[in-house]
Amino acid sequence: MIQISKSKHTSLTLVIDGQTVVVSFRPSSMEGYRLAMSVIKKYQDLSKTRQDFGDDMTQEQAMQVMDASLGLIESFRSAVAEIVGKDQYDASLKPVEEDIPFTAWIEIMSEIIRGYSAFFESAVSTEGERS
Repeated sequence: MIQISKSKHTSLTLVIDGQTVVVSFRPSSMEGYRLAMSVIKKYQDLSKTRQDFGDDMTQEQAMQVMDASLGLIESFRSAVAEIVGKDQYDASLKPVEEDIPFTAWIEIMSEIIRGYSAFFESAVSTEGERS
């Protein structure tokens, strides 16, 4: 017989203007992990593009970077919403999403990725197991 327990949720605690907001997500969600990583990849790609253009960007290049930046902000928000679930997002983050700086979205996603990493590390770790 194989016993399978449902995966547990991981809590993410945010303090937004002095208010503590706790949202949870399933760190075992491969879909969520892939979504988080795809957003981080877009962020890295945009950073590289910006670096490749250098300080002497043309107006067209600047518009391209700005458009990609806006799309990236939306990607971070929608990824967080998908990962924590629409109900939690709508109740706690949606009302203040326009007031959350872009760098905070990066921190939120980084913390989510740390949660995924900790879960996967513990799931595949053999440390402490007996033969």
